[in-house]
Amino acid sequence: MSPSTATLGIYSSGGAIVNNRVFATAGSGIYASNANATGNVSYSNQVGIEGDNSPIGTNNLVLRQRHRRHLAAQRVQRKHL
Repeated sequence: MSPSTATLGIYSSGGAIVNNRVFATAGSGIYASNANATGNVSYSNQVGIEGDNSPIGTNNLVLRQRHRRHLAAQRVQRKHL
């Protein structure tokens, strides 16, 4: 089931999410469903980057999220200010 797009910054179901800046969303900054998230900056969201169906996240910068969840076991750079 897809999350509500009213609370998301960027949602992709199968397409690449590349080089975006997402901030101040009520839910996930980026939600990748069977999609790659690469080179993105996500800050001041409820959740930085998450997904389902084997999302892949590389070289993303996740800052100051309200919850510490992000693509688990992926190479996601995190820095809390």
